[in-house]
Amino acid sequence: LRAPLAPTAAAATVSGSNVTLSWTDPGDVASFVLEFGVAPGQRLASTPIGRPTALTVQNVPPGVYYVRLRATNEVGTSPASNE
Repeated sequence: LRAPLAPTAAAATVSGSNVTLSWTDPGDVASFVLEFGVAPGQRLASTPIGRPTALTVQNVPPGVYYVRLRATNEVGTSPASNE
């Protein structure tokens, strides 16, 4: 057993004030963690999101956000996905 690889193909779609994030599951994943900031590489907060491979966040305030995902399992946490 090993820590999972990073989620791949992370993408965001904006519709009004709603943002839909999607990504590809790298396998051997127990859950995902969403991290975000307002500058590249910055992590202002993180939140566990379970096992989906898509998530819609509603009523996102205007601005530029940098979002990345990490996969976790009982062994450890993956590197971050692309932002």
